[in-house]
Amino acid sequence: MKNHPKVVLVILSGPGGIDQDRGCLILVNIYKNQFSLIHLGAQMRHFQKFILTSALTLIASLSFAQSAPNIEKIKSLIEGSYNLVEWVDGDTQLSPPAVSARFIIKDGIVTWIANKSVGGDQLSFSGIGAYKITPTTFSYGYSAYAIANRTNGVSDVKLQEAGSPDMILPKMRAFDLVNMGKDIKAINGERFWLFSEDGMTYSDPISKNKRVYKRVVSEKN
Repeated sequence: MKNHPKVVLVILSGPGGIDQDRGCLILVNIYKNQFSLIHLGAQMRHFQKFILTSALTLIASLSFAQSAPNIEKIKSLIEGSYNLVEWVDGDTQLSPPAVSARFIIKDGIVTWIANKSVGGDQLSFSGIGAYKITPTTFSYGYSAYAIANRTNGVSDVKLQEAGSPDMILPKMRAFDLVNMGKDIKAINGERFWLFSEDGMTYSDPISKNKRVYKRVVSEKN
């Protein structure tokens, strides 16, 4: 949909209502989230600051309404099934078949299954939990989480509620959503998710982890 200029007529009045001495009109031109005042009534110079403040508040509200995607659009970008295509762990960049993973965000349930092989060592993760999407946040946590590893021929399995204490349900790690045009970015401190129609990326600069996923197209919609 193309952005067309929009002109909004704003009528502001003084305490006594709109008349020749007290009333004033503002024509506001809105185009691509920018605005300009086309005409400002000259009779009320002492109300000018109030008028400009009111106009700025109006424009901010209108601009946010135009730019913020609705909840269905947000869900269509976040929800789905994803296959791992790249895993950066510190200074090591891995790709299938050395690594594999499936991340599913669907019907209120989040599921993550991942496997990583480096040399003769193997590491596997599996977690299941819940998520919540609002117009401004994406949150998720786990109710069951398992880490299995095989190092030097010795296997070990750890069962826990989550990979991090702040993600043990009913606690959820919350990410603030930022509209990136066609994409949605979910931010929690330095961590972030970037969701698009083609896939998603998770990045955690603190742990030097980055995982890139491709959306399973047949399961979209």
